[in-house]
Amino acid sequence: MSLLFRRFVASNLSDRIVQALQERQHVRPHATVSEALDAAAAATGFCTSASDQALAALRLNGSDKIGRLTGCQLSQLGRAIYRIWRPRTGPASAASGSSPSDEPSAELSPELSAEPRDGASHRDNQPA
Repeated sequence: MSLLFRRFVASNLSDRIVQALQERQHVRPHATVSEALDAAAAATGFCTSASDQALAALRLNGSDKIGRLTGCQLSQLGRAIYRIWRPRTGPASAASGSSPSDEPSAELSPELSAEPRDGASHRDNQPA
């Protein structure tokens, strides 16, 4: 699978999570964040433990009303859920025979890693 296609699929999945959260916020603004996450998990298929981890990472309270969150907070929450839950796809998972599951993924995507893409160290990029 090409890198561009994987990025397209990844952005599409994370956008679907954000869209499901925005939909819940618009339709039921008095529901709690936890209730909205459960409904969004049922609609999109992400793991509920990923949503719990994302809430903790963003320091959001699950008992707050979903209508009180800003659009930026919803986007951050949806993308954090995706980063934690991200289905395992790629050469390593294909070789091991594993399939996409509800398990959180610990690996970083290439665009989020700390190393430069060309393999050079950060010290090589500094002027002498």
